[in-house]
Amino acid sequence: MKIDPYYIGLLHKEFTRQLTAEEAEGLRKWLERHEHHRHLRHEVSRSWELAATPLPEAGEEEVAEELSRLRQRIQHPSPQDARQDARTSTSFRQLESRKEVYYGLVAMVILLVLAIGGLLLSLSAEVPGELTAFYSSDPTAVQQEFSLPDRSAVHLRGRSELAYLESERARSLRFSGQAFFQVARQEQRPFLIHAGGMQVQVLGTSFFVKALVGRPLEVGVASGRVAVDYQGEKYLLKEGELIRFVPGETARVQPIQDVNYFSWHTDKLDFQQSPLREVVPALERHYDIRLETTGSALLNCRFTGSFEGIALEELLEVICYSLDLSVERLENRTYLLSGAGCPKR
Repeated sequence: MKIDPYYIGLLHKEFTRQLTAEEAEGLRKWLERHEHHRHLRHEVSRSWELAATPLPEAGEEEVAEELSRLRQRIQHPSPQDARQDARTSTSFRQLESRKEVYYGLVAMVILLVLAIGGLLLSLSAEVPGELTAFYSSDPTAVQQEFSLPDRSAVHLRGRSELAYLESERARSLRFSGQAFFQVARQEQRPFLIHAGGMQVQVLGTSFFVKALVGRPLEVGVASGRVAVDYQGEKYLLKEGELIRFVPGETARVQPIQDVNYFSWHTDKLDFQQSPLREVVPALERHYDIRLETTGSALLNCRFTGSFEGIALEELLEVICYSLDLSVERLENRTYLLSGAGCPKR
């Protein structure tokens, strides 16, 4: 039985507590529709719990082996595999030892998350190479640092995912979310990032990539140079430049004028008589939140302060005290600033 990826995504959102009321009702009806749907949810739930536990010593090879075996089955399915497709967990139940069951289920979680994020590029000719690593950040994390097999470093924002492939000619990634990359230089093997129809190519540099569903694609360079290819158009960015692809608008390379552009990575914020119309988007980007105001007059108020490693609630308290404002926490990481506002200068 073929499973609609939409409902696979709803299962993922259920386990990460991101379901809306409407989505929860849709998932409930889907589960009631067929016994196989309920069985799949049960198996995914078990594997999700196991994957959240610490990996046993020397277990990474077993996970990689099981993942490779499952990839092979998907890429070259046999008639027997097709018959077993309606019984997702059969292969796991046939594993002989508890340890094999553990690693089989962990690999299943990896495949599930890859499928959700559209990251199973190793099964496609679009991106060559062998899948060697997968990284998924904690949804609640401001950023998490991971070391890639080539010794490059990546700092993932919450709800970001990355699949890493290697070949003799290139290092390739499929990415969704937001991340800051520090790429290890390898002259003979360029570093390629595929995200939302965009390709970014580098040899050795540091830069930011934003590839969120429903949001404009964005690349900003902190050091070195990167080449960006989007819909057949090529762009070259150097240190201190960014490009943003907004539907219906002509993309152009422009200088990074916001001193806080990389703040979520450096964990530093600096405001010098900055109007709230500049402070608000900087805080939204830094803390991955939504910050609303009760009126446009508030955006005229100016704020000064330099901070490092400060918590969101503490900074909002400082802003409110300085500008005689009040803040209210709403749902879904949303905050509301209210007050009399300031005259336009």
